[in-house]
Amino acid sequence: MRQTQSTLVRFVITFVLAWSLLATSFITGIGSRSVAQAADCQNFPETGFQVCGKFLTYWKAHGGLAQQGFPISGVFEELNQPPPAGDGKIHRVQYFQRARFEEHLENQPPYDVLLGLLGREQFNAKYPPESPELPTRHFETGECIEFGIEGVTALCSIFLDYWQNHGGLPQQGYPFTDVFEEPNAPPPAGDGKIHRVQYFERARFEEHTENQPPYLVLLGLLGTEQYQARYGDNPPEFIDNPFSIPALAPLKAPQANSGSRLEILTAARSRRLLT
Repeated sequence: MRQTQSTLVRFVITFVLAWSLLATSFITGIGSRSVAQAADCQNFPETGFQVCGKFLTYWKAHGGLAQQGFPISGVFEELNQPPPAGDGKIHRVQYFQRARFEEHLENQPPYDVLLGLLGREQFNAKYPPESPELPTRHFETGECIEFGIEGVTALCSIFLDYWQNHGGLPQQGYPFTDVFEEPNAPPPAGDGKIHRVQYFERARFEEHTENQPPYLVLLGLLGTEQYQARYGDNPPEFIDNPFSIPALAPLKAPQANSGSRLEILTAARSRRLLT
């Protein structure tokens, strides 16, 4: 009788220890993933938004604040414009002061995040083909390059220097207008002044003669202009945790006949590795 009681006590102790270790492993796994998920976001108190996941990776790797600006929206689904300003499909996007990030699941990394063609979109909105007020060309002097592509204009002088040193084709796209004078939008989308500008597929270069080098050329706030024009005071519905890490599958409590303590722990660890 005493031997039976002793065996039962040992079994109960083993069961409790195994269950405690499993629970600890499960909680630790969830905690580590929660920390990883939280660490994969950056908050911007300047605008009250955060950037997460693949969008944050792209933001950091492609000029950060200077090239993209602060985030001015959360992540949401948006219908792209038809070609040539877009692909006419629905993508998850996030707006920044100078850009719109688009998630393209049809592409493999690192091309699953692309910049929207805000330069084309904004130029077409300001100067539709039937508009009688097309911009007047200002001829450039100094070094120029010709791309030899129909619909692509020459790139010269300080705008050429900026293009070559700030991402070139992947970041800015091709130029498709000549240099001309244009009034900036009023704050917060601009400064309300007249500047010489040139439009690119993904950007608008602005000459700011009031600044000293290297700030003679700045990028227009196309993201802010486009977002305000589209949504105004009615922002879209943002997606919560758009790039969150999938949660761990819940672990079942071990059964009385599930094996030794070592076997239970080995099975639990294997399951965590598989997830």
